[in-house]
Amino acid sequence: MKRIPFLLLVIFFLNGCAGLYFKESEVYAPPPRVEDISRLDFREQWFGVIFNGDKIGFSHLKIEDAASPNLFRVESEGTVYLNFMGFKKEIIMKSTEWVNPDLTLVQFESKRIMDREKILARGWVEVGRLQVKVSGEGYEEEKAYELSGPLYGMGLINLIPHFQGLEAGRTYRNWVYDVQSQGLEELTQKVVGLEESKLLDEPAFRIETTLTGLSTTSWVNTRGETLLETAINGVLITARENETMAKEFIYQGSLGKKDLLLDFSLIKTEVKIPCPRQIRKLDIILTGLDNGVFLNEDERQKIKVVSLDTGKNYQFLVEVPDLSGYKSEPIPVRDDRYKKYLLPTGSIQSNHPDIVKLSTDIIAGETDALKVVERLTSWVDR
Repeated sequence: MKRIPFLLLVIFFLNGCAGLYFKESEVYAPPPRVEDISRLDFREQWFGVIFNGDKIGFSHLKIEDAASPNLFRVESEGTVYLNFMGFKKEIIMKSTEWVNPDLTLVQFESKRIMDREKILARGWVEVGRLQVKVSGEGYEEEKAYELSGPLYGMGLINLIPHFQGLEAGRTYRNWVYDVQSQGLEELTQKVVGLEESKLLDEPAFRIETTLTGLSTTSWVNTRGETLLETAINGVLITARENETMAKEFIYQGSLGKKDLLLDFSLIKTEVKIPCPRQIRKLDIILTGLDNGVFLNEDERQKIKVVSLDTGKNYQFLVEVPDLSGYKSEPIPVRDDRYKKYLLPTGSIQSNHPDIVKLSTDIIAGETDALKVVERLTSWVDR
């Protein structure tokens, strides 16, 4: 009988109610506290990554002895393939962390590649301070962060409770440097308890993690190995696999054919909206958002928190501006209010040669600011 791949089972079960498939273990005994990485029973793990029902990537974790005594090297890498608005995107993330035997961070290097665009980050801890350098195409920034306590790397965050004495019901708060947000962030982890499931080969501790406003649920066994993770209400799933299974999706013919991000971001309304392109104003309330920290406001979109029977919700008021009185203005626009939207950052390198060339081709010599915007948005909407 052919074995059904584990990730397919995970998708099938978690698309229902996850609570029905995990139950508290009848046998609970807290594992002994781990005090040194060298005492871990594993040194390497592979994972498959699922988004909205489709396998989109894999990740790999490896722990090695560093050249310096009493230091360990943590190698993390991940590759994700996405189709977004007609473009196939390959995102590669690699990081190396040098940590002490107790997981505290000494230094790190990371690289994120989206197509040909690279973002590099390097950081090191010295005398109660974290020094960080971030650079990209035409972008470079250096920051220093004062540390009030131990700092941990991102590669082994699921191991932190094991190193601090894992107990059911206990909440752990620590500080990490998050390369994605490019900042010092508080990491909160709560150990719910030891659970069993048909999805897992063994009992595992359920750990609920909150970082930068995002919540992740992980199941970690007594040895510290991560077996399964879910985020965004089960839309994003990471599950342990072997190397062959983790990578085999790359060769599948269906890779990158679905516009997963666009499909996921669409909000379906109960009532069909007639002539949506003619609408000038939209007032909508969204529920089920864990945190509003990533919601964007500008002169066109305003957001406020409203309280209903369902709890904390967010009201969006989106209004298309009246341009009847618009006076022709050449580019570049000189109004300082808008310059911040065009400046390059570590995440969006607006001055990258490929982006500049593409925008120049789309504009095709147009100099009027409004017509330039119309051409750019029409290209995105095509």
